[in-house]
Amino acid sequence: MPRKVVKYYFAFPSPFAALADARIDDLVTQAGGDLDPIPVVPPEQPPPTGLAAQLQEFKLSYMLEDTERWARKLGIPWKVPEPRIADSTDAATGYYFARARGKERGYRNTVFRARWGEGKNLADRQVLAACAEQVGLPRP
Repeated sequence: MPRKVVKYYFAFPSPFAALADARIDDLVTQAGGDLDPIPVVPPEQPPPTGLAAQLQEFKLSYMLEDTERWARKLGIPWKVPEPRIADSTDAATGYYFARARGKERGYRNTVFRARWGEGKNLADRQVLAACAEQVGLPRP
């Protein structure tokens, strides 16, 4: 019987994806499946105004508190990054570069750790180049 393939859609800016990423590879393997990670780049949104801006700030604040609690519970190093919202287009592109060279898991894990474990900015190409270098990819 062929192994089941689990499609894993993730976004580097998502703290919940970072929590999942810390465990998903091993969980899927233990269940006898193969993981097919697929990066998603959230579309840029115009900043909300008025009441919508206040509500968004409350939601974001609670989400970050909640993910910090989960990280503590799971024993995952955690640091809320600044800026809290960052463009992940280059990070996703780097993932496909790493995938073509068989280093996608290491790259994905390293980028999530840089963003959510060390609080680094995903939009900074030097951060991404350092992540690539850590997993044995050539630095551009």
